[in-house]
Amino acid sequence: MIMLAIDVIVGPILTALVYKKNKKLFLFNVIVILLLQLSAYFYGLYTVAQGRPAFMVFVVDDIELVSPVDVSVDRLGENIAYHMLSKPLWIASTYSDDPKISDRQRSDEITNGNSIATEVSNYQPLEWQSHKVKEKLRSLDELRVFNSQDKLDRTLSQHTNAIGWLPVKAPEIDRVALFDENAYPIVIVDLNPWDVK
Repeated sequence: MIMLAIDVIVGPILTALVYKKNKKLFLFNVIVILLLQLSAYFYGLYTVAQGRPAFMVFVVDDIELVSPVDVSVDRLGENIAYHMLSKPLWIASTYSDDPKISDRQRSDEITNGNSIATEVSNYQPLEWQSHKVKEKLRSLDELRVFNSQDKLDRTLSQHTNAIGWLPVKAPEIDRVALFDENAYPIVIVDLNPWDVK
């Protein structure tokens, strides 16, 4: 919306600045302004798309939000169909079955802070790990500790098929992902998974 407002405001202002009675020059100036605006608008859209969460990645016992700028999207496997304009995908990322590679992944995570959530070579559809998701789901009653009863009741009344939840680690404020009985994600909601300050 900000980008659109800037384009709507800046375009007419620039047009007013270059307005001349010479129609040939005026038409050229308007075309240049239009091309500049379109270029800026599409570059802005691309930048926003790179920064928004594109993957909601199940890792061990929580969900991590990952943006395209944090991963090599071109290295995604054939099981993951991602497009810049598609809605965020629910993905699972697991440690390797090879103990040596798994140890290296865990070490890299501890020493360099490189979560396996950003390793696209580990990505697989969330359904493939539904048994692990089901094992890690937390009871809805646990949400009473850090959320008001009224807010919790209101949220859960909108998602009556929710039977459990997992924390969502986000760049700003951590939230809660609700899941149904088949360990299928329903929605990320505005509830606190822990004491958020």
